[in-house]
Amino acid sequence: MWAHAEYLKLCRSIRAGEIFDRPPQTVERYITNRATAPHLIWRFNNKVRTMPERRILRIETLVQAVVHWSADGWHTVHDTATRDTTLGVYVADLDTINLNVGDRVDFTFYWPEENRWEGTDFVVCVE
Repeated sequence: MWAHAEYLKLCRSIRAGEIFDRPPQTVERYITNRATAPHLIWRFNNKVRTMPERRILRIETLVQAVVHWSADGWHTVHDTATRDTTLGVYVADLDTINLNVGDRVDFTFYWPEENRWEGTDFVVCVE
């Protein structure tokens, strides 16, 4: 029965030229009033290379870390410690909201529990 009902809804949607059974609250939230999340998330398993303007770069790690970063080619540096979310993830929000297209964020990690540096720099460009 369920498969037949889904087929009938599909036929009606095709005939009408629009989706028949969309909840209006969902349409309003995700299509009509499409809100943009304030954060762009970077993880070791999702190493984003670009970000839009006016976003906060959020770095997520699985253990405590200090994000050593710069938005001006390492002329000035900032150290932002991660905070424990209590969900098995640590996050650091970098103050990148005022960066413009063409700017970039360079960063690396210091792992205090191991007393070692990551040894690699990462880059996220603002586009």
